[in-house]
Amino acid sequence: MEINKIYLINLLLLLLLINIATSNSCRDDKIQPEYKLIKKHSRSNETILSRAKLSSLKLCQEFSISKKALAFNFRNIKNSTMNNHDVNNNRHDDTYQFNCQALACPEIKSMTSLVYDKHYSYYSLYDNKTMPINQTIYCLKKIGLFVYYEDVNNYKNAKLTCDNIQAKLASIESYEKSENLSKFIFNKATFVGLINHGKIRRWKNDFDESLSCFNFRSWAPDEPSSRGCVALIRSKIRGNYHGLWTVVPCSQSLPFICEIIPEYLMEKNLINDK
Repeated sequence: MEINKIYLINLLLLLLLINIATSNSCRDDKIQPEYKLIKKHSRSNETILSRAKLSSLKLCQEFSISKKALAFNFRNIKNSTMNNHDVNNNRHDDTYQFNCQALACPEIKSMTSLVYDKHYSYYSLYDNKTMPINQTIYCLKKIGLFVYYEDVNNYKNAKLTCDNIQAKLASIESYEKSENLSKFIFNKATFVGLINHGKIRRWKNDFDESLSCFNFRSWAPDEPSSRGCVALIRSKIRGNYHGLWTVVPCSQSLPFICEIIPEYLMEKNLINDK
């Protein structure tokens, strides 16, 4: 009898540990963004965050990651057809003095900011071929690409809409995201990717990451008041507007924001579709 009790206690402890481990799935911080070659002999005129003179594509990628760039232009100095005379003639032009250009935003769909330049190649975290058509895509510099849907839907259908465009309901677990996304919502409560509903009694985003994976919180006063789905609101506190989180019923119909998934996360199957 005593042995059975000990066995049962150990079994319960094991199940508890398994539940804790599985309920706090966090994305591996060691996973580095990977940029994809989008077009050779081309250079983007999107806003340059920073630029440098670097000897290899790998160094340019590492430089771009350090600047939180969503794309970059690169000119291979070793294989460049430009000679010293060409560079000297353009010594006042940063395009030729610095061969790695980290960009705040990528080209979107029609790539209207892309120009022909035989010396450069354009790289991005996002593949234009997989971007949603007939939707307005917004870039938050150094953060990502988003689609704002003003047509209202409940949380479940909002999630399905995002899934259909290779996106997720927008994660808001950083000050930069929460604040910048709140500027899109026109004072309307808007669904984002944060939910505590059903069998799993924890707050998690649409990327299946537990809120406990993050330090940032932006709950409105007296929230979370219950379990449910989170809507982003823009509210005035001490004279300044802030993006705040409020809990609403998941069945409520609201506008919503989708976050487009970078290509490298899709290719590595790092996005859960739970």
